[in-house]
Amino acid sequence: MQNHLLVTLRFGAPIAADSWTGYFNASDYGSECPQVDILFGKPYKGRENCLFLNVYTPQLRKDDDTSTYAVMIFIHGGGFFFGSVTFNYRLGQLFHIIICDSTDRDL
Repeated sequence: MQNHLLVTLRFGAPIAADSWTGYFNASDYGSECPQVDILFGKPYKGRENCLFLNVYTPQLRKDDDTSTYAVMIFIHGGGFFFGSVTFNYRLGQLFHIIICDSTDRDL
């Protein structure tokens, strides 16, 4: 069953996540994006609320560092030697949909 809030927000402009103070417990990965496992014949799985970004750094920030940092996603074919970024993106019909009449172009 789909969450009504997600359905109404599906094609709208992005909404900023709530901010937090202190350390954020990111020990669990977020939800998988919807997909069908055709290799092993498993049924549809995943949730639409699946856009997450995991950033790994060589060292943590100091507690008094309040500055923000930009994150660039670059998909490369090489070794993942010095830190790494993983992210989810939408697959299948949620990836390929095009909204021609939308004024929200930053989707």
